[in-house]
Amino acid sequence: MLIGALQAASPKEMIREFVESQEKSVTAYEIAAHFDALMTDPVYGTASVFNTPYTHNISVAALDATHFIVTYAYSGGFGTAIIGEVNGTTISSYGTASVFNSGYTVATSVVALDATHFVVAYRDESNSNSGTTVIGEFSGTNISSYGAENVFNFGYTFELSIAKLDPTHFIVAYQDFGNSSHGTVIIGEISGGTNNSSYGAENVFNPSNTTAISVAAIEDATHFLITYVDIGNSYNGTAIIGERDGTSILSYGAESVFNAGTAINTSVAVLDATHFVVAYGDYGNNSYGTAIIGEFSGTSISSYGDKNVFNAEGSSYFSVVVLDASSFAVAYYSGVYTSTGPGMSSCTSGPCTHNSIIGDVSGTTISAYGNQVEIDNSSGQPSPGYLSAANIGFFVTVFHDFGTNQGTAVAASSSALPVEMVSFRAIKEEAGVKLLWQTASETNNKGFYIQRSTNANEWETLGFVEGDGYAVTLNDYQFMDTDPMSGLNYYRLRQVDFDDKFEYTDIVAVNNAQDINVQTFLYPNPTTDRFTFSINNPFELPLTIRLTDQLGRTIWESGRISRTISWEKEIQLENQGIYIMTTQVGDQLLHERIVVLEEK
Repeated sequence: MLIGALQAASPKEMIREFVESQEKSVTAYEIAAHFDALMTDPVYGTASVFNTPYTHNISVAALDATHFIVTYAYSGGFGTAIIGEVNGTTISSYGTASVFNSGYTVATSVVALDATHFVVAYRDESNSNSGTTVIGEFSGTNISSYGAENVFNFGYTFELSIAKLDPTHFIVAYQDFGNSSHGTVIIGEISGGTNNSSYGAENVFNPSNTTAISVAAIEDATHFLITYVDIGNSYNGTAIIGERDGTSILSYGAESVFNAGTAINTSVAVLDATHFVVAYGDYGNNSYGTAIIGEFSGTSISSYGDKNVFNAEGSSYFSVVVLDASSFAVAYYSGVYTSTGPGMSSCTSGPCTHNSIIGDVSGTTISAYGNQVEIDNSSGQPSPGYLSAANIGFFVTVFHDFGTNQGTAVAASSSALPVEMVSFRAIKEEAGVKLLWQTASETNNKGFYIQRSTNANEWETLGFVEGDGYAVTLNDYQFMDTDPMSGLNYYRLRQVDFDDKFEYTDIVAVNNAQDINVQTFLYPNPTTDRFTFSINNPFELPLTIRLTDQLGRTIWESGRISRTISWEKEIQLENQGIYIMTTQVGDQLLHERIVVLEEK
């Protein structure tokens, strides 16, 4: 089967196989046409279990190019988080599951805030069903700590959905049962690390019974978009845009109906600065899985394209994610559905399968769908499953496995032929910072926008380097930043295809400070068993520390340390020998040698 071949082969190998299979000369554009036909279906790896007990109330968010976080409750009800690592379409490992709420937890929703923090919103049944958030800190697959749980709504809180507005603000949309089930939002602010310092005032966006709520941030970070089922208005599928300043809601535009009739389980994602996509079940059309594109400006939704069915069967529990400005993916359950309440439905006869599909967009028109891909076909009653992604070439679906009741995840590539990057480096030189990167193969590659940041969150474009278009050999590229900022400079590439689809590379960093002024101290040295390592870091530069033995094996690693002037740790070593303590600050490495002697 061709999808299996796509899964197994690298882009370079696939191009070679196609060219060798032809009995004539093949042009670059014939190669592109051949592979464009393969790029509409997700290519899945093997499903991977992250939690073996009964798993429910699942949410997922992408953290970076290789990591994702899942929040869920298991049979005991405790709210739990776990981080997975992805290599291609293979989930290679999970960190240790970490409990964020030791009471019965319902309706989790998670989002990443920055490179080391995430926030979870949930209903805490053990605390009067209050709406609650908690901030977590992580490095790699390790969740190191949580801040204090922070209640934003004292009372029954339903239909939770969370979105990041900027690195220090997030928004939660929910149904406030204690206020006549009105649709409500609140904005939280983070002040350093895991401290959720404050909330703005609760603010009603729909003063009637509201369900099936989904919220997404708009690119300018001052506007947000909500979709929901308006029970007070004939269960219509509805959207609204709000504007905020800090933690204050300034205004809303007019409510805008995208489905004049009962909608089921809405999910929304923003495509670009003027368009969004909604996935939902159209109860008036046999609960078919349906998507629609909306166009907006400011807080005004100006128009919708035609409703477009992607699954001509009963469908529910949708989760939509944007892959790029012209395509999206939807995960959903499919089967025979009947209504179980306002704006909700449930699979009553099978097979009730968990599926995904990719759609292409042009303006407000959904121009095409790929093939429906079945992820799980076990018989049983589904619990909500979710899908999340970033513009990094993969998306992850997490779900409750019908047959085993286990929490399960699967990674997929949405593109059969991305540019295959070999390396990306930043080197400080006298003339500035030189960026060097190498590709192993390229298809439809227009080129690379070079972007720089001083905080790894806000980016400026420095220039553009043309790509090779179509290639199966190694290509080397370079770019010189002749005017880097003082201190740490972060760089990434925005690789763009000729059809304007894009993806980002990993981020690299270089320190442009003349003197980083980081001092390290290690004592006693030599030692017989233990030593203390301390750091003086007056500019609070982000750094990492690693202890290795003579063979280069890692004995201990700190993870990312930031916002710290002084740091100290006592470390015990059991075996005699020579060890190296390496402190990395940007691209600079500080080495200390430790000698462990045999105790006399």
